[in-house]
This record gives sequence, C-alpha cells and structure tokens, in this order.
Amino acid sequence: MQIEDLTSILPEIILTLIAAAVLMVDAFGGRRTHRGLMGLIVVGSVVAILVSVVLRADSGTAFSGMVLTDGYAVFFKVLFIAIAALSIVLAFAQSQDVPFAELSALILFATVGMLLLGATGDLITLYLGVELTSIPVYVLVAIKRDRFRATEGALKYFLLGAFASGVLLYGIAWLFGLTGTTNLANIALYVQSQGADNPWFLLGLGLLLVGLAFKVAAVPFHMWTPDAYQGAPTPSTAFLAAGAKMGAMAGLLRVVVHGLEPWQDMVLPIVIAIAVASMIVGNFVAIWQRDVKRLLAYSSIAHTGYMLVGIAIVHAHSEAGGLMRDAVAAVMFYAVVYALMTLGAFAVTFAVERRTDGTDLENFQNLGRSSPLMAVAMAVFMISLTGIPPAAGFFGKLYLLQVAVNAGLTWVAVVLVLTSTVSAYYYLRVVVNMYMVDIQPRLLPVPASTAIGAVVAIGMIGTLVLGIYPAGAVEWAQAAFEEVGKLATSP
Repeated sequence: MQIEDLTSILPEIILTLIAAAVLMVDAFGGRRTHRGLMGLIVVGSVVAILVSVVLRADSGTAFSGMVLTDGYAVFFKVLFIAIAALSIVLAFAQSQDVPFAELSALILFATVGMLLLGATGDLITLYLGVELTSIPVYVLVAIKRDRFRATEGALKYFLLGAFASGVLLYGIAWLFGLTGTTNLANIALYVQSQGADNPWFLLGLGLLLVGLAFKVAAVPFHMWTPDAYQGAPTPSTAFLAAGAKMGAMAGLLRVVVHGLEPWQDMVLPIVIAIAVASMIVGNFVAIWQRDVKRLLAYSSIAHTGYMLVGIAIVHAHSEAGGLMRDAVAAVMFYAVVYALMTLGAFAVTFAVERRTDGTDLENFQNLGRSSPLMAVAMAVFMISLTGIPPAAGFFGKLYLLQVAVNAGLTWVAVVLVLTSTVSAYYYLRVVVNMYMVDIQPRLLPVPASTAIGAVVAIGMIGTLVLGIYPAGAVEWAQAAFEEVGKLATSP
C-alpha cells in the first residue's frame, strides 16, 4: 500500500474519523453537545467534499485497481456526502426523540460504504460497499426500538437484505471461480476472449444482478421498501431513499459500464423488463396509499425504474454518437435531481409529522393556509417528482426519454411517459389536500424548526435551479463519463 492509495480514500477516512469522534464526544457530553456535534459534522462534510474534488487522482486506480479515482467517483462522493450532511441536519430536529449521536454516526458509516460503491473497480470492493451501507441502515430503520412499525420494517429489511447479500456474494464467488479474477475490467476481457454465451457465466451474472436489484428496490425485489420507509424515523427514511438507494444505483451503473459490456445483448432485455415492471408497479400501487411515507416509498420504486432505463441502454446498439455517454450522464443527473426532490419531500413530511403526529394525507389538510411556505415547497417537490416543468424532475425525465429514443427503444420511452402521467394523480393529490381540502384544519407553526427549514430550502432551491439551468450538472456528469469510459476499456 502506497501513500497514493490512502489519498484516494481520504474522504472515507475523514467521515470515519468524524463518526468516531461523534460517538466519543456524546459518550462524555450527552445531549448538551448535540448542537456542537451537528456543526462538526457539517464542517467535516464540507472538508470531505473539498478533499474529494481537490486531491483526487486523474483517472487513476488505487489498491491494485480495487478503487477507482475518476470523475465518476468524485461526482458521487460529492453527492453522497451532501445527502448525508442534510439527513443529519434533518435528524437534529428529532434529537430529543432518537439518539442523535448514534443516528449521525450510522449515517456517516453508511456513507463511507456509498462512497466505495461509487469508486468500485472490483467485485470485492462492491460487496464491501454494499454491506457497509446496508448494515448501518438496518439499524437506522429500527433505531426507535419502542415502535412496532420500526422493528417490523427493520426485521423485514434485514431478513430480505441478508438473503440478497448472500445471493450477491454467491454470484461474485461464481464469477471468480470461472474467471480467476474479481476485477471488473479483467472479467470483461476474459468473457470477451471466451465468449459471452457460456451458461455458467450467465448464472453468475444473474446472481449478481439479483443482489443489486434488491439494493435499489427494483421490482420484483421491492417488498421491503414500503414497510421500511414507513416504520423508520422520517430522517432515516430520507437518507434511505435519497442516499442508500443512490449508492446501490451508483454501484450498479459502475458494474454495467465496466464489467457487463460483453453481455450487452443479454443484459439489455433483462434490465429493461425490470425497469418497466418497476415503473408500472411503483406508480399504480402508489395510487392506493393513504400514508405519504408509503406513497413516497412506492414512488421511489417507480423512480428506480426510470433510472434503470438509462442503465439498461448503456451498451445498447445504436448508430447515434455519444449514446453511452448520454445514458450514464442521464442517470447521474437524475440521481442528483431525485436526491433533492426526495430529501425536500421527506423534510416537509417530517415537519407535518412533528406537529400532527401522523403522515396520512389527512394530516396535510389546510397546510397551505396554516404553513404557506412549507406548502409551497411541498408543491414544488410533488410537481418535480411528477415531471412537470420548470422543476428539475421534468428535465431529468426528458434526458432519459431522449436517451431511450436515440437507442431505438421508443416503446420504453412511451411507458415512461404513461407511468409518469399516472403518478400525477397521487402526487397532485397531496397538493389538493394542502390547498383544497379543509375538513380538519390543523395549525403548523412556521418555521417548523431551523434544521427542517434549511433542508426544505436547499431542496426547493436546488430543484428549481436545476430545472431552469440544468446545463452545469449535465456537463459535469458528461465530463465524469469521459474518464469512466477510458477506464472501462483499460486492461
């Protein structure tokens, strides 16, 4: 191990040290130190982001190719650290009800795993990142041990997650036994030389995809999602939806770009089928939900389907130039947009929950009168999640649609449009309850709290800015792909 190797994971080291410091300070200082701990986490997160951008190697590798230090890794490091910091700020508003230090440390440890997923160049690193993300999140869901829904959701998540992890590990072991390597680029080279139609290769590939599909909550591996989202404390749910899921998505995209190119003809129909099923099931089942957290859980399954459309056609055959670049960039851009929309929506839901002790649609009634700023923000998030301009969700879906059409998959683009139209019903139903239903007036003081207000403001501003001017984020994502593409074809 060389000093350059440690430099490549310096953001991960910083977050780990902050998590350890948080636990130590809380052990001696207790609740009196919570405000200071939040400040430490925010400052440390900013430092980690700056370190990620400034000290990265240029399209290189570390730890013998197990960790990649390209623009793609930096893109997701910045995104994941920001998500973690905002989730912890949101959790600060609940610091009287949950162990704030433990919750913050768990989020930071999970974020370290997410950073590894974005930088993985090897199946061993992939599995390490998946488990380092998943295990803290299991605890985050059940951190309020006196709540039945929390323990029920965590138990379902843990049992299914452990099974999916076993399937993923078995797939990794199977591919290693066949190829003699766990390096993604070397696996691709080996399969190219031996032929991609070997049924034993396909078995290992299938196990790998099943394990990752569970982690991104894609149909039919989504069963844990609504119970975990509803049972967990809302700040934990926000991190689970915007952070942990996007970490798994970053790992899946990395595997597709680096390791699955020889299997492109077989991967394309499988992933498209999962994407279409996720869009249909997620949107149609969400229609029947009365609890907003469950509604957002099923909608997150649909958004997984949208992003899987981009992932599926990364290697699709097409004469259109730059298709692979646009497909990767579209998924990366949508990940940013989805994180902003989701964090903001859960922050408003958390504010409603704190004042009304519930997250049913009825709890949002009369919000437009009693808390107009919160209601406006929630309306922006619902419009953006639907895909209505000028919010960022519209451009994110438009970019994915363009990629699908350029790849010759017009029918998939049609499914995306139709299912997005269906989503307008349940997203706008939240808006209707806020502004047009006045059955049980409820008062929500404004602001709900400084922490919640900050997360809501950041989410709303980011959603509107990226909707009006998405070019900067898109160009950053496309530039990150240029480095990913170089590494993908390197031996």
